[in-house]
Amino acid sequence: MNSSLKFEDIECSQFTNSLASVLRDLRTFVAELPANVYSARLGPLFADASIGAHIRHTLDHVRALVTGAHTGTIEYDHRDRGTAIELEPAAALAEFDALVDCIDSLRPNTPCRVSLMATSQGTCLELSSNMAREIAFALSHTIHHAAILRIMACSRGISVPKTFGYAPATLNHIERTSCQS
Repeated sequence: MNSSLKFEDIECSQFTNSLASVLRDLRTFVAELPANVYSARLGPLFADASIGAHIRHTLDHVRALVTGAHTGTIEYDHRDRGTAIELEPAAALAEFDALVDCIDSLRPNTPCRVSLMATSQGTCLELSSNMAREIAFALSHTIHHAAILRIMACSRGISVPKTFGYAPATLNHIERTSCQS
């Protein structure tokens, strides 16, 4: 049975709640990490990135979404690398709180523009979109990075919640197929 709803059938708060929920899960993950684990570079297997770098990258995308809701243009490629958010869990926790507070103000049916860098030479494209599509992208992007963070944490011997980093579709599949066993 397909329980899909048309966008028009979904209240704005239901639509943004999913993104806020995933951000709260990530916030909990960060709050439980020791600071030295958060900022430690994890070597070539992880492109010398840290958990903090992935958190900062994820929050940069959500910040771009929130900022773009006010300016009319979302710029996902504008990122502030090497910031306190990347290096200090407390700074990341504050940014999580600020962004979750802003998400309720997003209006999915609002048109917007998306500017993105299409080549490493700096060629940018600007596309028409709407906030619903961009909220969906931010949600998917955040879940994708949660999955990477799961692997990074497990590689360091840190346990994570059983469902952390899983997409809703995967959790739905697991639930449906486990009932068939």
